[in-house]
Amino acid sequence: MENPYSNITDFYFTIESPASSETIIKKSKFLAQCFPVNNKEQIEEILSNIRKEHYTANHHCFAYRIGIDDNNFRYSDDGEPSGTAGKPILQAIDHFNFKNILVVVTRYFGGTKLGVGPLLRGYYSSALECLTIAKPQKVFLTKLYRIEADYNNINLLKRIFEKYAINYTEKYSDTAEFFPNVLISRVCEFENEIIHKFNGQVHFELIEE
Repeated sequence: MENPYSNITDFYFTIESPASSETIIKKSKFLAQCFPVNNKEQIEEILSNIRKEHYTANHHCFAYRIGIDDNNFRYSDDGEPSGTAGKPILQAIDHFNFKNILVVVTRYFGGTKLGVGPLLRGYYSSALECLTIAKPQKVFLTKLYRIEADYNNINLLKRIFEKYAINYTEKYSDTAEFFPNVLISRVCEFENEIIHKFNGQVHFELIEE
């Protein structure tokens, strides 16, 4: 049987929970923190909290990616020489191909000025170490359906779910109700199979994109 989870358009990777790491370079402290995020409001709240908590730090540089199309991203050098902080942080994110993620690297100046090269390597390596510590999470892209059927159709329905859905919930009364999360690349095949196998004997509808 074809592996239903093998299509790379059906999932992306993010991180399961926040993580942090600390690096010292020529007495400058680089505090890297990464967070799973879903929108810009979350990002602004996290950045605000970090700036308040580490108000004596010299720089709070960051990068993020939101969504799966690679077009919604931003990075900031926050006063560091152009190109030495935000972009390397984004490159660290892209090293893991993470989505829906924010990485902030806070730097405390240690008294010794760092050149462009050490700064760039410092921000990149700090972000990379933090992301290495974080636990990756695979997120499947699905559409949620509601299917209502007679009890004699349950076994066939479940076999179809095994081919196209990552999971489903079920509810029983006079009829059986199922709520499968169908992988986006398999939606057309799924609907066609439901239509042809049951010939109108089951009711199905898309309830969540």
